[in-house]
Amino acid sequence: MARKYRKEAERLVADLRRCRKERGLTQEELGRMAGLKQSAVARAEKGSGGLNLQTAISLLAPLGKTLSVVPIAEVERQGDEKSNSFLA
Repeated sequence: MARKYRKEAERLVADLRRCRKERGLTQEELGRMAGLKQSAVARAEKGSGGLNLQTAISLLAPLGKTLSVVPIAEVERQGDEKSNSFLA
């Protein structure tokens, strides 16, 4: 992950974890729903193991969320605003 967008990646990981917990799901339950192992969910939520687009989509779908693609200029303009999310 490029250092320039590290904060955005961390925000995506935090949003994923928050959504799972809001629905009262364990990592194992979400993994089962997404067709992934619990360890893959744990790695995704830690931001380790290189969360790729396919894994993110697989984890978000059972949560009823989609990943929004935001133009780079928009991300840079938003800066450190924490109220913004990449999830829809």
